[in-house]
Amino acid sequence: MIDPGPHTLEQTRAILTTKGNVRLKDVTPTFFQELNAEGENVGNSLISTFSFDSPWGVWEMHPVGDEFVYLLNGDTEFMLHDGKRS
Repeated sequence: MIDPGPHTLEQTRAILTTKGNVRLKDVTPTFFQELNAEGENVGNSLISTFSFDSPWGVWEMHPVGDEFVYLLNGDTEFMLHDGKRS
């Protein structure tokens, strides 16, 4: 059971369901594996936040969903791909 709050997105993620509900889930080392096992990645939206002090040297892909990115400070460069393999 998750404590009633207050919460930060660094420690607890918000899952917006297709039915308009919000479910909170604590971040653990197996967070994304748990989401997949629970079926939370299908149709729902995950609200989270990340902070970086240096360039991120890895690629990231969302094969079953969209991503909304907001930048509060600094600058970034994006490379968008349509997801089709050639």
